[in-house]
Parts: sequence; C-alpha cells; structure tokens
Amino acid sequence: MTPDLFSSLPPGREIWIRVWGRSLLPFLRSGDLVRAVRCSEADIRRGDIAVVRRRRGPLVGHIVTAVGPVRTASFLGVPDAPGVEVLGRAVAVRREGVPFALPLPRAGRPLLFASHRVVARAYASERVRRGWRSLRELAASEVTAALRARLFGPFQVRRLQPQDADALMAFTGGRLRFGPDFVRRELHGHWQAPGAAFGAFDRRGRMVGFMFMGEYRQEGVPLEGLWLRALMVARRARGLGVARRLMEATCARAREAGLRAVYTDVREDNRASLALVRALGFTEGPPALQEAAQRLLARPGEARVIAFERRLV
Repeated sequence: MTPDLFSSLPPGREIWIRVWGRSLLPFLRSGDLVRAVRCSEADIRRGDIAVVRRRRGPLVGHIVTAVGPVRTASFLGVPDAPGVEVLGRAVAVRREGVPFALPLPRAGRPLLFASHRVVARAYASERVRRGWRSLRELAASEVTAALRARLFGPFQVRRLQPQDADALMAFTGGRLRFGPDFVRRELHGHWQAPGAAFGAFDRRGRMVGFMFMGEYRQEGVPLEGLWLRALMVARRARGLGVARRLMEATCARAREAGLRAVYTDVREDNRASLALVRALGFTEGPPALQEAAQRLLARPGEARVIAFERRLV
C-alpha cells in the first residue's frame, strides 16, 4: 500500500498491510500482515507500533519511543529521523500458517516498550554486538553445515513465477532496493523474457536463496547485456551449495535463450562471491567494461566493483 492511499482513508478505518523488512523482529516478520487503523498523532502513545511515513519514503511500522512530538525507532533502537508523519497504528498481526489474527492490545504497550528498551540498551554495547555477530557467523560456518543440511535440505532451485512475488518480498525483507511494485512487474514481464529470476527453497518450501538476470538498461544504467544480480542466500543455507546452484541455473537459462555471454559485478572485498564466479568460469571483463562498471555501479566510500563476463558459446 502506498502512503498516499493510506493517508486518504478516514479516521478509524482499518486495513491490512503486508510487512516487508526485519526492523521489528521478533514481533513482526517480513511477510506478516498487520491490521492498521488510520489515526492522528494525538491518538498515539508510547509503546504503540505506529505506522508512519518518512520523507519521500514508504510506510514504516516502528515502536513509539516518545510523544509530543512522536519519535519512533526499530526494535534494536535505531531511531527514525525527526519529522516522521504519523498515519496510524497497528492493532493486530496475522502470520502465515496461523489461523487467527493476534490482537495488539494497548494494555500491552508497557511490556513492548520495556522489551524494546532492554534490547536496545544491550545492543548499544559493542561487546554484545560483537558476540551476536560471532554467533551468527558460527551458525553459517562449516562447523554447522552437516546439521543444517539435514535440518533444511534438500534444496530445490527453480525459476520464479508471478505468484512467487510475496514469498520473494518476504525473503528479501527490504534488502532489495526495488519496491514490491517493481518486483511484481518484473516477475510478470522482464524476468520472464529476456531476463529470469530463480529461487531456492528448503524442504518446507521456504525461500532460502534468490538471484535474477536482467538488463541494467531497464533502470536507466547504460550497460549492455544481461547481468546476474542480487544473489542472496539465507544464513541457514550458506555453505551448502545454494549460491552455486542459483548461478548455474541462471547461466543455463541464458544459454537456452541463445545468449552469447552474461555478466556480473562483484565488490572486490566480497571474497566468497569472487571465488564462486571464478570457479564458474567468469573472467574479468576488458578495461572499458571495468571503467564503466566502476563509474556506474560503485557507491561512494565502498570497495571497487569488478565486472566479470562468462562466454556461453
């Protein structure tokens, strides 16, 4: 739903909104449905989950940390910039596989706010953040690979269809810089031909990997050819060959379509992706391509981008 559409609703009107993102984990997961009621800033209290609009941005649901004026933040305590526009508040949540909606009573505001404060203060500690990162790295390491393969495998890799749009948006959780409308449009059009999008799914049918092949020209970037982009693998499936299978499936699709070559770009500090593309037969492109990729794709302050090509014939 667009902010303008929600803001046009009369006060008191309720509507279901799909959540994309992870900023309120564990209370809200990407893909959940939230029932939001249209209200004004005067109806908001500390501990509510407010539906707000940032400047020139989408709708965001965050915890209210202060009122008069309203201030909001993620569950881990990352504050929103001052000046958000309050449009409503969440009153219930529905999760896939659960047959009923869970109400969010206003009597629960103190508990939600207290939980937020405890977690946010803990996460502000560099020692806590370092320990959390270590645990996450261990969970995706070779030490746990055999166990994860038994728990979540075997994995299926297949081409995505338009009906996979919600599952894709839930999996990426806002990490794609494309919005839901773009993803749905591409799954109906450009990601069917000449491009393609592939997903990897675990034994329970949950998406654990994604990548697509598309033209940068579709986004106004003057780079020729079809590029393999946006490779993502869930932490629980890393190191189990999912990324390789996604890239192999995409290259096979390109070969079937009669393409002579495909391209991809990797930051020079991404050692895992560099090793993967080289193992799959990609080689660094010519100087003119490197210069264009660096100029058009690299972001200020980040590592250099390396453009690769793979000949298919």
